[in-house]
Amino acid sequence: MNANIGTGEIIVILIVALLLVGPDKLPKLAKAFGKAVAGFKSYMNDVTADLKDVSSEFKDVTDSVSNIQKDMQKTMKEAMGDVDDTVKSVDKDLKDVGKDLNKTVKKVDKTVNESTEKALPGKSEGAGDAEDVEEEDAEAEEEDDAEETAAASEDADDVPDETPEE
Repeated sequence: MNANIGTGEIIVILIVALLLVGPDKLPKLAKAFGKAVAGFKSYMNDVTADLKDVSSEFKDVTDSVSNIQKDMQKTMKEAMGDVDDTVKSVDKDLKDVGKDLNKTVKKVDKTVNESTEKALPGKSEGAGDAEDVEEEDAEAEEEDDAEETAAASEDADDVPDETPEE
């Protein structure tokens, strides 16, 4: 509802007020009305200023929370990167240990075979068996290398894209 009061309405209000209150009390009433309007206007200005202050404080708090959230996201990304690097390093170390263990087992197996051949007299095929073991070791190493290459390429394919969608 609009409260647009024109000149004609003000004249009607003044005539009604003059008839109701009388000419003696009209100036005092107008003065009191003016003070009330001035007080209301002052009160509204104070409330508006307080709302602006609260609004700016709220904006500051919102900005602080947003900055904290961004810092937390950055920290989490860095931590996840560190965890991924550690997992990859441990995986590589385990594969290296597996290779070393496999080579050691083959050497022990070869040593046992040689010892067995020496302990069993009359076996003339012993020298041929040693050559066969060496050939098998070379083939096994080639297979291990091929498996590692395939596993490394699979690991590279399994790594997710670390850029989050925002």
